[in-house]
Amino acid sequence: MNNKPGLNEDEFKKLVKILSQRKEEREGIITIDTVRDSLRELELSELMVETDIEEVRKQVNREFKRRQRKNYLIFGLILIILTNPFAAYGGYKLKKFLVARFPGNLATAQVDNSAELVNLEKQVKELETDKADLEEQLKNSEVTKEQLEKQLEKLEDENKAANTSPPTTISPTSPSPESSPSPESSPNTTNSVEIQELVFELQECKKSLTSATNQNITCSVLITSTNENTRTYLYSDNYRGKSRIIEAGKESIATRVKLGSNSSTSSTNNNLIKDIPMEGVIYFENIPQEVEKIEILEISSYLDSSYYDGAIKAEFRDINLVE
Repeated sequence: MNNKPGLNEDEFKKLVKILSQRKEEREGIITIDTVRDSLRELELSELMVETDIEEVRKQVNREFKRRQRKNYLIFGLILIILTNPFAAYGGYKLKKFLVARFPGNLATAQVDNSAELVNLEKQVKELETDKADLEEQLKNSEVTKEQLEKQLEKLEDENKAANTSPPTTISPTSPSPESSPSPESSPNTTNSVEIQELVFELQECKKSLTSATNQNITCSVLITSTNENTRTYLYSDNYRGKSRIIEAGKESIATRVKLGSNSSTSSTNNNLIKDIPMEGVIYFENIPQEVEKIEILEISSYLDSSYYDGAIKAEFRDINLVE
């Protein structure tokens, strides 16, 4: 044990390194008082509750662990790809050594003829050729990592969209949306169509100029339920369904839907009262100005009731646009 009153040069450098790391860690920490002052300047302090800070810490820790697990997975895959050919090559070399060291036992038992040796040598050459390919794959591993991250982000976005979308309830006496085709209105040029328990009555489709070349189109429709206790969903651009217009062979997907006071860029829903109409609005953006008429308006919806549980598509044809 060193009882000297001072420190030697190595001990001093070690102490400086430890204190520097501690300083960097403290500099990266924002005190609670500083956080509260910043929130007060942003006029957000009244909205913060005691559990917000702990919740943020948990979310950051979960995100950090997720990225860490992802990096471990990618590193493990790269390690497996790299070590596989080397392990095979090492096993072959060990086998040759044992055959040379114990010709009386191993050579007779494991290598019966020269044809097998030729085959093994050919496999080694193939492995050596694959080695160059694996090294090239290693160079491209960063690109692969970025692609995996993008795919994970895409899956997370889809998962969030699925979690926020309305649940599918399947009654035992009614067909599920996945196993049976959704009922569709027959092609018509009228402004009213009835499907299952819903009556769709088209009001109008209005256009509004947004630029020298584009316009927005807003179609409003009254939806009436003929039975009690029905919940209706409207879809704009959702994995369950898409509302759209078709004109001159070109398809445009809705960018927003509204049902009553509820609206969304993906899907919205509302409870309908029997025989009381509720307005639904479908929005389309950036439509070319030369579009003066809609050949087909297809409204994608979903009905959840005690009488029917499934997807519904209402179709209207030859709609003139109004200003």
